Amino acid sequence: MLDAQRLAVFRIAGATDNLDLRSSMIVDANELFARLAFAITVEQDAQLHSRIRSFARVRASDPVMVSLPESDAWLKIDSGRTATVQRAPIPGIVQVNLDDAANQDGAVFTELMTATERTKATSQALQLLTPLFDGDQVPNREQVSTLSRWAPAIERVAFRFCAYTIILLDRLRPALVVALNEPNGAPKERLIEYWNLTHTMGHLSLLATPRDAHLWLTGLANSFEWLNWTPTFPLLRERTLWLSAVAARCAIAFGEGTIDKYLATFSRADHPLKSFDALFGLLAIALDQEPIAAHVVAEIQRIRRASHRRAPFDALVETMTATALNVLRDPATARLRFDKIGSLGMDSQLRATRGFLTPAALRHDPTEILWSGDMLGLLALPTFVGAPAQAYYPVSSTTFGVPPSPHEIASVIGRAWAPERFAASTVH
Repeated sequence: MLDAQRLAVFRIAGATDNLDLRSSMIVDANELFARLAFAITVEQDAQLHSRIRSFARVRASDPVMVSLPESDAWLKIDSGRTATVQRAPIPGIVQVNLDDAANQDGAVFTELMTATERTKATSQALQLLTPLFDGDQVPNREQVSTLSRWAPAIERVAFRFCAYTIILLDRLRPALVVALNEPNGAPKERLIEYWNLTHTMGHLSLLATPRDAHLWLTGLANSFEWLNWTPTFPLLRERTLWLSAVAARCAIAFGEGTIDKYLATFSRADHPLKSFDALFGLLAIALDQEPIAAHVVAEIQRIRRASHRRAPFDALVETMTATALNVLRDPATARLRFDKIGSLGMDSQLRATRGFLTPAALRHDPTEILWSGDMLGLLALPTFVGAPAQAYYPVSSTTFGVPPSPHEIASVIGRAWAPERFAASTVH
């Protein structure tokens, strides 16, 4: 089991509140670790492979499909080759349910237990997961690439952890916002805790929403009416460019099947940030699915015309709508313009090693209005959409730079949640 004391998000002072919720999060963190360690064990241990083949009564040279418990993941174990992760068994290859095999054959169970030690799977899993939970660390590209490969085995637990995190943030926020306006400000520990929670949510959201998970994610999203939730809103409302980059990947994974829900959200939005969220989701999906871009443009224009007839559009909504339409019509130009924003330090050459998780991305507001009149987060979308998950992260954690100070964290939280701190050039 994962030692929760190693995860900084649970070591923060004041963690005696919301014990029921925090306990559920610790359970899921442990489950995430256990699933990853189990998957690594099954993938890497040749002696276990041999025992599984004996149980399945197949030759040593024959491939075999092994199901990982309580997930969509299957491993294709092939002699002399690295095991591959699949979302479904490949027809014609013998299938083994590893839970059943371990229950039916004591030798399989014993081999499974000893294989964990041989592979050092627990150590590998801890090394991969700790940077996602520890605010003092930054995941690197290789770690995220490895974790992304295991998404079918861990994505549902990661998604559930994110759901708990959203609830906890909602509970922590009111007192934190009040404290921001007090003479001594918010306690440093509470600021860091909130910041770490939002970024753990960001990392795990990225892992929980790979492109090939769209079937179950779309089914989930369409199983209820969207009122104050969208796949992207919990990330966008924290107002950092980094979390908006993650939100783009989430929108893509939920996919085309949520277009109508995003359009409905845009149509009834009663706050500029809700309009921004809806446009952001629509743009991300349309940029990823080019054949529907013209339809999305037409629907945005229709909703904008209808809104003008009812009442004047808010100037901010007008700005973001114009940006969205321009980006959808000419994403190549948007990429070039985003590439030239010097204050971000995120041009194409630097992104090759730094990715999107940069000090500037943690500090900049996606609703910032640029000198050109464009809204930053929408202009960035063609660049975000075109990058694989691992490319969001730096090649080496040592290239990250200086993380935000508690004072800077307070400013970021303040612009999102304390109206008197809003700048005129952002959504408020």
